[in-house]
Amino acid sequence: IEDYLDDYCIKNHLKPTDIKITIIGHSLGGGLSTLSGLNLIKKCIQDTTSPHPSNVRVCVFGCPRSMNEVSATEYTALLPNKVLRFSMIGDIVPKLPPEFLTYTHVGNNIFVDTDLPNKHPIINYIESLRKIPL
Repeated sequence: IEDYLDDYCIKNHLKPTDIKITIIGHSLGGGLSTLSGLNLIKKCIQDTTSPHPSNVRVCVFGCPRSMNEVSATEYTALLPNKVLRFSMIGDIVPKLPPEFLTYTHVGNNIFVDTDLPNKHPIINYIESLRKIPL
């Protein structure tokens, strides 16, 4: 991510501290997005030429548990209210790995639902969100 950000800023004559970043992922990509968010926020705190930590957000759909309790606590402290996690009622992936393996979720969870039998595909998450009145 860092190399892409550097290139983007150079091409667009921006300072890295001026840009906002939202990392988005679904399923295993959601787990990786969660981990990438933590890595990026740590880099932002250590390097004042990076995006400001408050400009980093994470949004995941149907994401498995990807952190242990220690990492989740650190994550929540570094990115308070900056992680949105969407879970479909009936989707098994957010229930993995099992809790007894001590993995946990981070972020604010929003439950969505669909009448479709297969709950996990990203298109079903998108369709469910479209039905929510604004």
